[in-house]
Amino acid sequence: MFTVNADSVQRYLREKSLLSADETVTVTELQGGVSNTVLKVVTKDKRWVVKQALPRLKVEQEWISSVERMEREEECMEYVSGLLATGAVPLLVHRDPENHLCIMTCAPDGAANWKEMLLDGQAEPALAAQAGSLLGTIHRLSHGDEAAVRRFGDKKFFHELRLDPFYGRIAEVHPRQADLIGSYAAALAASSICFVHGDYSPKNFLASRGRLILLDFEVGHIGHPAFDLGFMVAHLTLKTIKFWSRRDDYLMLITSFWNAYVPAATFESEAWHERGFLPHLGCLLLARMDGKSPVNYLPNDADRNRVRALAASLISREIPSMRVYLDILSRAA
Repeated sequence: MFTVNADSVQRYLREKSLLSADETVTVTELQGGVSNTVLKVVTKDKRWVVKQALPRLKVEQEWISSVERMEREEECMEYVSGLLATGAVPLLVHRDPENHLCIMTCAPDGAANWKEMLLDGQAEPALAAQAGSLLGTIHRLSHGDEAAVRRFGDKKFFHELRLDPFYGRIAEVHPRQADLIGSYAAALAASSICFVHGDYSPKNFLASRGRLILLDFEVGHIGHPAFDLGFMVAHLTLKTIKFWSRRDDYLMLITSFWNAYVPAATFESEAWHERGFLPHLGCLLLARMDGKSPVNYLPNDADRNRVRALAASLISREIPSMRVYLDILSRAA
């Protein structure tokens, strides 16, 4: 397999006749992810992202996943781009299944990573609402799509990248809750309700001119919408705890996300979505503390223990609704 990096990618592109011999190229390695090599390639008239799957993820604990997930990502990008407005998902430029690599369009100059914006103190409710609306639209339009079930029903990569390293790992670390955690993981594995992105978090959005661009589809599958909801709200919750002195601003992000998701995801009621996702929110909060990929921006033990206590209440279903959750979170100390 040809391995691309900042030094070799120009040779690869020229060998594939994607660049001419005399084109001036600027290559930048993009940071933030743990599962792929990602390079931005810019010429006079091209802006591309070259992405190649890694067999071993870049985390401290051993975490292996098949590089064939790149082909799944390409299929998922094509599918979701057909559900959303033009520009919400990058366009595929080139596929190379032999080297588990693809090339896609790159966001315009000035695009900012939403996670980095949040960590920089930029809490914009309009972006959170947009993320909620996009997710609700994906879930609603894919609900009941039998062709999508046949195409994306295999959950191999979801097991490798989410169920085993997140749910499986926290069940080992927290044996008293292992039975409940295992039951929630089993429910996800057995569900085929709608298309699930599987990595729906701020780090996988770019904000450009007030619009969000959704990235990273390698965990995409037909599953349960509760996972995507829990994944996003977990990340927004952790940002709320990090910026505790500005918690009202960050709590508003969760409210805006939820209030935009519900009217877009009309295939089930708000109460159904609440019941389904709150226990998974607990599991995913715990996974960001004690799973194979813990967050690195909450180093304080007191904050991490607050997250664990909140997660335990969610996993045991002591928190029945978003209203109660937001009230408890606003007073967490």
